[in-house]
Amino acid sequence: AVRKKWKEKFGEEVYRVVSEIFPVGREIIDYIAGAPGIVEQFIIYFVSELAKERKYDYIVWDTMAAGGGLRMIRIEKEFYEHLGDAVKMYFKVKSVLKKLQGEQGILEIIESWKEIANQTLHFLAKPDNIAFVVTRPYQLDYFVSKRIISELEEFSINVGGIIINAMPLNGNNCQNHVEYVKKWSERVKEDFRKKYKIYEIPFWKKPPSGIEELVMFGKSTDLKLVLEDLLD
Repeated sequence: AVRKKWKEKFGEEVYRVVSEIFPVGREIIDYIAGAPGIVEQFIIYFVSELAKERKYDYIVWDTMAAGGGLRMIRIEKEFYEHLGDAVKMYFKVKSVLKKLQGEQGILEIIESWKEIANQTLHFLAKPDNIAFVVTRPYQLDYFVSKRIISELEEFSINVGGIIINAMPLNGNNCQNHVEYVKKWSERVKEDFRKKYKIYEIPFWKKPPSGIEELVMFGKSTDLKLVLEDLLD
């Protein structure tokens, strides 16, 4: 569904630009739509467009580790800047041999792509956009979270706090596991509590199901504090 929306929005423009430079058919649209990172990039753009409509009080966007998508948008912006210069040079050479129809239109398309990348990065850095990093008290999760937070900071994205999920309840886990979890949850706190709020969500034997269980879950955990801080 996401790739379909991408093709509806950008497919024709991509084909027009690429086919002016390379001898390709319309199958290039599907090929580029399947490229790694296209879905992640388009979702960020799609969310930014939803926010512009001002139809919602809040947009909650649950995503996997987001750093890669952010880096790709920056690379995309830099690529368009380079591509614009390259296409201008290409048109100069080509115009010696043949008058190119619609030359300015191609450059305008590339410029519009660059502007979309700029606007998306600007949108993500707005003060009213808040990122909460969800991690678990395990070694791998700790290092992944450090990387994600570093990348969010690099893009000037407001980090509202760090949520340590699946913290063991007293008496529910073996002692070795409790000590392991405590070690890595403390590492998270040591590294980030001076800059960000830390929230702990306990491990439940089964995910909350239904409105009543969700309400009980929210009232009995730091999730309530997260929501209060978010809505403040």
